[in-house]
Amino acid sequence: MTQLFIFNEISRAAIYGIGTYIQQLISCLDDEFQINIVNYYSDKPEFTIIENDNVRELYIPRNQLKYTEGKCDETYFINSVYLLSDFIEPEKKIIFHFNHFRYEKIFTLLREYWPTCKIILGIHYFNWCFPLNGNTGYFREIIQKSPDDLTETLEKDTQNAYKQDFAFLQNTDQIICLAQYAKALLCSDYQIPENKISLIRNGLKDEAIFLTSEEKKAIKEKLHINPNEKIILFVGRLDKIKGVDHLIRAFKKLLQERKDCRLIIIGDGEYSKCLQECKDDWGKILFTGKLSKEEVYQFYRLADIGVMLSKHEQCSFVAIEMMMHGIPIIASNSTGLDEMVIDGVNGYKIKTIENKDEVSFDTDECCRLLSLALNNNKEEELKNKCRRQYETHYSLACMKEKMQTLYKLI
Repeated sequence: MTQLFIFNEISRAAIYGIGTYIQQLISCLDDEFQINIVNYYSDKPEFTIIENDNVRELYIPRNQLKYTEGKCDETYFINSVYLLSDFIEPEKKIIFHFNHFRYEKIFTLLREYWPTCKIILGIHYFNWCFPLNGNTGYFREIIQKSPDDLTETLEKDTQNAYKQDFAFLQNTDQIICLAQYAKALLCSDYQIPENKISLIRNGLKDEAIFLTSEEKKAIKEKLHINPNEKIILFVGRLDKIKGVDHLIRAFKKLLQERKDCRLIIIGDGEYSKCLQECKDDWGKILFTGKLSKEEVYQFYRLADIGVMLSKHEQCSFVAIEMMMHGIPIIASNSTGLDEMVIDGVNGYKIKTIENKDEVSFDTDECCRLLSLALNNNKEEELKNKCRRQYETHYSLACMKEKMQTLYKLI
């Protein structure tokens, strides 16, 4: 039996992405694996163990120590190894699967205690993507500069973070990329050998339910939505990196062309700026806040178009959910999202405009693509192609086969 330790953090990232990834990952594994989920930054008052079937969850309370020269987290993670040691059987195969760019200080300790262990890192994001809004060109410009040529704090911080991540990646046994974009970046900019990288895209269990026209009308009426309205759907955090402001501006332009549409925005975050963007068209734009999975899936069943103007993504679960429900996607061609949407197959792509100070999108072009998708006279064919993209590349079965192969061969 293989002892697998999957590392998680109780945070917004866990709620919106990595948490979903871990749920799907567990579904990929059989009885040959003893699964342990290590939850850092737990709100539980003490170290807690919860066992359910073949999954054991270990909750490590949030750090109570005060920061001293940035060493607080380092001490917290090192101490966690001592907690974990009581649950590790050294005679078995041991795999540590990390999902964040941290913990480098405990790698040495793990290898010292369990010399035959294997350390895997899943790349769900790159730290530099957040301050640079996913601007890959600017990132490459920064890391190629000599330290003396770095004039801005942003550039200095980015180069320092790159050097730390570079060293961190070298200390792993295997790296899981969710997108070809990330794999290419690791090979070219982080000098990781290709045989150390596994491309395993996110997968989701198929839970799509398809409604008849009459069933859709009934649900719309229940929600006080005009049954004849076309629904344009956004799902995600209301953050700058998601491009919601550009979407709202494009939708307002679309309303000048046709009135039979409604924009529904699902998610929490920065409402104030979004509401300001909606001025004069509030009646056509619905904010639901954060919803349960069941509620979100109800809107997927009603949606005609999904929109993702993200400035950076690796392998979006929202995009997969939309494909699973047969929803054509208007998406940016940024980072990993570029390879998830194929023009005319499962949606349409808009060019990401990358400048040093800003990453943006052409609102007129976005409006044009929305109109193109709404006026498509082969609507059912496009929806069927969306489903095929999901079934071929992003189903749980695809992910399961590759994950089991990796874990067994490493």
